[in-house]
Amino acid sequence: MKLITKEVESLLLANPLYSTDGKRTAPVLVKFFFGLVDLGTPEFVELGYFTLSELTSVVKFGKPTIERDKFYSGGYGVDKSERTVMKLATN
Repeated sequence: MKLITKEVESLLLANPLYSTDGKRTAPVLVKFFFGLVDLGTPEFVELGYFTLSELTSVVKFGKPTIERDKFYSGGYGVDKSERTVMKLATN
């Protein structure tokens, strides 16, 4: 499966790195399934930046451990102060 499609690439280009600095919310542009677990406590949840090469470098049993959610259609954001995901208002 291709991780970055043309559609995802245009979303990333329209929302450059650091473009949400100083803002309370950040849009969730793409959703990846990755071999990590959110333990439900704030001290174990991390929001940050990563490179595609960092994600694809994690291999288990000779296969990448990441997959893009091909059914994710957007409309969600992350409240950076509360570390929660919420549905974004549509105009």
